[in-house]
Amino acid sequence: NMAWGYGDSHHFVIESSAGGRDEYKHFVRECHRRGIAVIQDVCYNHFDQNVERAEWQYDSTDPEQNIYYWYEGKASDHNFADGGYIDNGSSGWAPRYWEEIVRHVFVSSAAEFIEEFHVDGLRVDLTQALHRDNALHANGWSVARANQFGAKLLREWSRTLKMIKPTVMLIAEDHSEW
Repeated sequence: NMAWGYGDSHHFVIESSAGGRDEYKHFVRECHRRGIAVIQDVCYNHFDQNVERAEWQYDSTDPEQNIYYWYEGKASDHNFADGGYIDNGSSGWAPRYWEEIVRHVFVSSAAEFIEEFHVDGLRVDLTQALHRDNALHANGWSVARANQFGAKLLREWSRTLKMIKPTVMLIAEDHSEW
């Protein structure tokens, strides 16, 4: 799969075509040995539904039972089944930020980059898609609750990482204040 690297489907996987986990650790060590900081790009506003290993419909294909994407109401509440999904103003639907386990996946993945791989910082892709641009797919109306929980994710994420490594660099693409 040739892509820009934004087709996330598993947040704890280092792509094997890039050498896998051990090679990534070696790469980071070698960068540090040469005085080069490593900033890892992370994307929480994307989830590739089409990759072979994607599990976004693991338990059910019913939209309101989706384990990953935010869905408002029931499919029967909307003129079309996809109408209840939350568009994130990016490249797709918003994750279920209201669910603690979904936020925990993102926070834990970032912590792994800091603790296990020893990266020096993380750049979060398109943060406004997490905390500002969430809208109902059916009509484009803003969903304030989704924006609030997206902001909560970013706060939990940054606070956790600062506790793990106070000097970690955290970069938001849209330069938002969390």
